[in-house]
Amino acid sequence: MQAKANRAPIERADMYLKVYCRRDGAAITPHAQENMHPGRVREVGFGITPSGRNATNTSQFTSTPSASTKTTQRISELENNGAILREQLAQVQEQLSQLEARHQEQLSQVKARHQQQMAEVMTHMNAMIAQLSQGVRDLDTS
Repeated sequence: MQAKANRAPIERADMYLKVYCRRDGAAITPHAQENMHPGRVREVGFGITPSGRNATNTSQFTSTPSASTKTTQRISELENNGAILREQLAQVQEQLSQLEARHQEQLSQVKARHQQQMAEVMTHMNAMIAQLSQGVRDLDTS
């Protein structure tokens, strides 16, 4: 069975609600009321129907072009956000790479300065050892 207006198939739960509910959404019999629970209509259909379903609000559960448009817009927003985040990540990675290169350069400069200072200390120590050795030899010869 299909609805005349939009040629969409009619769901059993929709038909049940249409037949067993008044215009205000109230059940016409106690038995009908027992079959209607929040989130489903018992004994009708295969599985759970959306919560709060009744004859007055079934349109909110049907797929509409505006819902599809909203979903498409949300997907587009998320894709744009993903692109922005990827760009920001690339920038951070570039900054990190630059910082690492600068750190390596500074480390090389410190190592070179340290080696130079060590060479100067060693030269000074060798000169002192030479002087001491000369002083000891002078003492031995006297």
